[in-house]
Amino acid sequence: MNLFINSPTYYTQKHGVDDDIYKFCSFISRNIDVTKYTEYLDTIGIVPIIAPIDAIDDIKQREDRHISTTYRFASISLLSDYDTYHSSDLVGKRQIIVDNILRSLKVVKTRLKGKFNYDLMEKDIKYLAQKFGENSM
Repeated sequence: MNLFINSPTYYTQKHGVDDDIYKFCSFISRNIDVTKYTEYLDTIGIVPIIAPIDAIDDIKQREDRHISTTYRFASISLLSDYDTYHSSDLVGKRQIIVDNILRSLKVVKTRLKGKFNYDLMEKDIKYLAQKFGENSM
């Protein structure tokens, strides 16, 4: 079913939506069916948090790791480093987003205790990220 990857929170609020990152996240989202990797979830929502060091104390309190097999969804928001993201080129920013996605999916893997094929989903996401990069040049 659905994988939703939102634009990075905090960073997007301060600098606006980066069209390439938005398209990148959308491309991965459109090409992943969550039910291929688990029978316990229909939807996974990921919102990367990209914030500066001085905002981390407040932001860490808002990191989210909620998974409900009853309602068949997961909502994950994990922190990535603002300065590294901000100073990176487009390829670097995409890689930071992919790293955040994969860390988020590891949370799902841990919570579902083996009822989630993380390895296959990781492989598929890395393939899609590479494919997007090749198509955007």
